Amino acid sequence: MKTTNELVMSVRRCLGNASRPATEQLDDMAEYVNDAEELIEYHGDSDSLAELMDAELREKLHDELAVANPTTQHHVQFVAAYMLAHEEHFGAPWVVN
Repeated sequence: MKTTNELVMSVRRCLGNASRPATEQLDDMAEYVNDAEELIEYHGDSDSLAELMDAELREKLHDELAVANPTTQHHVQFVAAYMLAHEEHFGAPWVVN
């Protein structure tokens, strides 16, 4: 399992640069973990959410964060990391309808 700081650093590595300081991203990540838990619970699993993600960004994060036998918490961390990466990359929050 990664710490919040490790998740933020993973996102920063995937993007190659960041528009905001890591301290701001750390604050956001704590909120994104809570949001990710709610999204996964609402949608039933993270696979259905993956279909709604930008494919290129999702694969970059997957390469960075993949583990052999992911647990529910790994899925939560991945979705939270995607939320941060999406906002950094596209300049807007990831909206799931």
